[in-house]
Amino acid sequence: MMVKLKAGGFVAPEEKFREVARKVLRGAKRKYGSAYWYHPLLGKFQMSGGIPK
Repeated sequence: MMVKLKAGGFVAPEEKFREVARKVLRGAKRKYGSAYWYHPLLGKFQMSGGIPK
């Protein structure tokens, strides 16, 4: 379940979020030295933090 907030954000259960985030980041690629990542389905995005454990 995911809830959309009035401010435009989303709230999701942490376990499910980490599971999906791990799958997305494993499919993402980044050019050496670039601040941006690219995923074929999501496009370009910027990541803060690392791959969830």
